[in-house]
Amino acid sequence: MMGNLKQYQLPVKVGDCLDYLRSLQLQTILLELYGQLFPIQWSNSTIPLFQQSHPTVYTDREIEFLQLLNTWFPIEYYEELETIEERYTEIYLYPQNISWWNQTFEELSQVEQFIISLLDWGYEREKWESVFGFSSTYTAKPEEINWEKLERLCQTKKPPLQYFSNVISIIDHSSDCIWLDLTDESYESLAWSKENIIYLKSQWGKALELQQQMAEFSVWFETKVEHKKAALKLWNQSKK
Repeated sequence: MMGNLKQYQLPVKVGDCLDYLRSLQLQTILLELYGQLFPIQWSNSTIPLFQQSHPTVYTDREIEFLQLLNTWFPIEYYEELETIEERYTEIYLYPQNISWWNQTFEELSQVEQFIISLLDWGYEREKWESVFGFSSTYTAKPEEINWEKLERLCQTKKPPLQYFSNVISIIDHSSDCIWLDLTDESYESLAWSKENIIYLKSQWGKALELQQQMAEFSVWFETKVEHKKAALKLWNQSKK
């Protein structure tokens, strides 16, 4: 009983008062967003508005909202909702794509090794025979590539070769998808707002689609040497 009563005690120190007001403001924002974004679940919820059953800064209704939100896109601290001791003041994003430069190169997939090599950060051309199963007499440099031309050429091909330019953009962190372009060195956060949540939901859908394309391309790419050569041919055809 005393534990429940303490949450209603007003702070007496200035610093504590400010922290209390910030927490109350964030709580109000989350509950308002819950009602706006999930009106049916909000109306059907049987959880009392300010009930707090867990040793956490979040009320049960806020946890319910964040659990629903996690079905739209990943919430970084989702597993800690019932024990977390400090509120997240913004929507914090974390990378959903490897930062390959922080990995052991030999442990990357063949597709990753190949594309990174095309971008002049991987294997020297004389090693391609032993690594990729074929050698190349000519490979265009990245600075020689017309990227728009590459995208157009890819669209003329059937999947999964059609996904080649998208796979490059995923590995290069230039996909224009916030979830995939984040790196280990570039964490991002957005304010809690309806617009930002809708944006992140849309971007997460794009991320899932691109990841599926990369998965399909990877299987196809690693099946035959001819498929690797087809990707290289498309790359060279995109020269300026």
